[in-house]
Amino acid sequence: MNQDSRISLWQVVLLLCLSRMFSVMTMCMVYTSFTIQEMFYGALLAIPLAFLVFLPGGLLFQKRPRLLLDNRLKGVWMTGYFLLAVGWLLMTLLHLDFFLGNAVFLQAPSIALLWPAVLAGCWCAYQGLEGLARYGSILFFFFALSVLLLICTAVPQMSPARLDPVTTVDWKNIWAAASNSLFQNPELIFLPLLAPRLAEGKLIKAGVWYCLLSGGLVALLFGLVCFTFGDFTTNIVYPVYSLSAAMQVGFLQRLDAVYMAIWVMLALFRISILLWFAKGFLIHAAPKRRPLSLIFFLGGLVLAVSWLLSGSLLSNQLAYNPWVMVGTVGVSALVFPMGTWLSRRKEGKAQ
Repeated sequence: MNQDSRISLWQVVLLLCLSRMFSVMTMCMVYTSFTIQEMFYGALLAIPLAFLVFLPGGLLFQKRPRLLLDNRLKGVWMTGYFLLAVGWLLMTLLHLDFFLGNAVFLQAPSIALLWPAVLAGCWCAYQGLEGLARYGSILFFFFALSVLLLICTAVPQMSPARLDPVTTVDWKNIWAAASNSLFQNPELIFLPLLAPRLAEGKLIKAGVWYCLLSGGLVALLFGLVCFTFGDFTTNIVYPVYSLSAAMQVGFLQRLDAVYMAIWVMLALFRISILLWFAKGFLIHAAPKRRPLSLIFFLGGLVLAVSWLLSGSLLSNQLAYNPWVMVGTVGVSALVFPMGTWLSRRKEGKAQ
């Protein structure tokens, strides 16, 4: 992957935080057995747990930023990371298709919803990490503004009585909800790989701020839903979207359209980031290929697969199955960094 230019710590944090927010947008109560109170407490608990999952890879890549590149088994680990990026890209498109097709554009065919997002995502990924970082700073401003507006409009409808006291909740379910929130966070896998793009010694600090900011925003949005809808949330398919659709302020009678525009941009942002990572891994296997052709090849391939799976039971199982998320985030966030370190260590001893 290109190491020529650096981006700031905050650009990395905002970049991945925006990508993380896509999972909140498409959170579906149909595929969870938790109450909104348990999800709120679980989101708070997931903040330190996310940092613990990030820490092994963060420590290794902060000490050796080029650990993945200067490795005898580079091809093996690059292939693993490539498959993870493509897998999460596929799940992102399935999430987006399921959400838009069931909550926003009920009669629209799937391919009509997905191909513009993939096409735009391919072009954004081609602009490189620096372009995505600059674009991310602007998008985060509008996202933060939309959250602030949502808080202001939801306050009159909120009631603290809708949140069960922490002493009365089932902590077994809270731990499970925390794990569920944690394993919808593939950004934890890819953050250590950005070490060469950060100033020396800044990776752990970036990890701390990413876990605090992204986890805090997830908990904030779950808290808004909990204080507004309470136990009625279990009857709402997409609670965060429903909250925005229910809120009105002054002459703005359709705030959901504003939020939808921002959230579609979040989806585009995650697609672009995952395509950029996948292209970076693939370009080492095919160095003579043009980056633009690789990006559009990957985008077209994943689009075709997601279109074939769209609407099937398998697509829902892939998109919302917690075991798929545990396997891709929980295992790979630990196994891949340790594996690259062990193979690099053995290579050093052999020399």
